[in-house]
Amino acid sequence: MKMVDETVDGIEAKYVSGLSAVMVATIQEAKDRISQIEYIFCSQLFPNFQSKSKTFEKVYSEARLAACDAWKEREKALLSEIEELKLENQRVK
Repeated sequence: MKMVDETVDGIEAKYVSGLSAVMVATIQEAKDRISQIEYIFCSQLFPNFQSKSKTFEKVYSEARLAACDAWKEREKALLSEIEELKLENQRVK
């Protein structure tokens, strides 16, 4: 019976060893894929995103300034019109 136990233990050890090797290989493959994804992100996607973000920020800033300028011009025109109407109202009285 002792011989059978040793054989079973040997088979189990080989089985566990094989599973361990498969697990290590799977983990290494996952690490390699993660490294590839990290490389693509860091070298291509992030710089592209960052560049587009800066471009968008610049366009937004310019549009905001243009809108503020347009609003100031409109406000100035309306204040001028109010003054003209006040003067006309005083002349009519």
